[in-house]
Amino acid sequence: MGFDIAILLGGLICIAVSAWIGFGFALLNTLLLLVAVSTGAVLAEHAAFPDGMLPVVYGLGLWLLAGGLLMAGVAWTRKRRARLLGRLGGAALGVLQAAIVAVAAVGVTQQRIGPVDDILVSRSYPPIAALGNRLGTWSPASRLSFPEPVQRTVEPELAPHPRPVQWAKATVYSGTAERALTGSVRTAERARIGFEVSGRVSEVLVDIGDVFEHGQILARLDPHLLEIALEERQAALLEADARLVEAQQQYDRQRSLFDRNIVAGAALERADAALKSAQSRHQMALSGIKSAQDRLDDATMTAPYGGSIAARLIEPSQVTAAGEPAFEILSEGAGFEIVTAVPETLLSRLDIGSQHRAILLHGSNSSVQATVTEIGARANGATGFPVTLSVDSEAEMIRAGMTVEVILTLRGRVTDPGILEVPLNAVLAGDGDERAVFVYDFDSSTVRYRAIDIAGTEDEMALVSGGLAEGEVVITRGVVFLSDGDAVGLLNVGVARYDQ
Repeated sequence: MGFDIAILLGGLICIAVSAWIGFGFALLNTLLLLVAVSTGAVLAEHAAFPDGMLPVVYGLGLWLLAGGLLMAGVAWTRKRRARLLGRLGGAALGVLQAAIVAVAAVGVTQQRIGPVDDILVSRSYPPIAALGNRLGTWSPASRLSFPEPVQRTVEPELAPHPRPVQWAKATVYSGTAERALTGSVRTAERARIGFEVSGRVSEVLVDIGDVFEHGQILARLDPHLLEIALEERQAALLEADARLVEAQQQYDRQRSLFDRNIVAGAALERADAALKSAQSRHQMALSGIKSAQDRLDDATMTAPYGGSIAARLIEPSQVTAAGEPAFEILSEGAGFEIVTAVPETLLSRLDIGSQHRAILLHGSNSSVQATVTEIGARANGATGFPVTLSVDSEAEMIRAGMTVEVILTLRGRVTDPGILEVPLNAVLAGDGDERAVFVYDFDSSTVRYRAIDIAGTEDEMALVSGGLAEGEVVITRGVVFLSDGDAVGLLNVGVARYDQ
């Protein structure tokens, strides 16, 4: 359309100018145009200008300049008005000028830059191309380009597609429901251990994250005071040994004298009492040595089982009391368990011994099976009741402290057979207490309004006891905007459409 307007305006300008200047001056202007265009074409033909038909463009520019000067001269020298016949002759020459300029401009444009779609589909191009092809017998003009006109095609209007809708099938209710909760992994055996005696820490041999074996030394206390205590007990034992030997000798003498009726029985009894007292002190001295030795041994902390260090609570030169935690250790060989908090609304639907699934959230999306082993009797603040699950299967990447998503399989609230389930957002309210869904009719590709009976809800699902058959398709989104008999298309069914 823009090209047609340009051709029309150019032709009107040529006609109007030629009619104003009259036949004689219009004839002179036409001759100037023919000379300019012909000269440019001859120059282009003989390769004086290797860059295509540019000389023709230069010729048109010179003609415009010469024509402007001609009109200025006419306006300056003309004393009388041209006659009507002269104006008509000038207008006819203006038509010829417009045709020459159009053919030259269109031919040079398409020879220089290639076919232009806006020109090829215009209404004024076919006569221009026909005239240009007729001039092709003239050797200089044969270099002009006039491709075949192109017919403008009108794309037919496409019929609107049916409204796409999301859908779901009515399935048999399994009698169970799933609920995802967040939990954390911990080892089945874990403990805080410390020294059984007080003292100053002299050496710490492990750090957080270190793995140790059963019996491995973890830390030591300064044994100086404990060694002194052991030496005191050993000295006390030597004294007790001496007293025991002396008491034994005294008893033996009194016994010999008594047997010969030299001393009375009271003397023998005193000797026997002294002997028993010495024996008791000797036994106490032995026990003291054993106790001191045990306390000295307790200055060295060893691992009760193989595992790893979760927390280190002591440092060298630190004074620690007996029983004060020194390390938090985790057992690696006793397995893992998961701790989560279950809301009180779900607690009655969970049984000890029931199996569930846990997904590790460290990036691998691997899952493990877990069995409920403990259900807390008291709620933990606002989070719910603590529930412990023992991990049944082994996972290579499971570690204590990881976060998991526990998928609990709960007993359903409804146990009637024949119950179907559909997404809750597929159900819409009807008149009064009526509940309904839109069911898809595959024969007519339309939806049908149908009332249903609701037996209850389970999480995001509605439990249907009547009005639906297993496998029927219901619409799940935008049901409030549908009416009975509307044509729809099921999403993700059939050929995918990318132009919607």
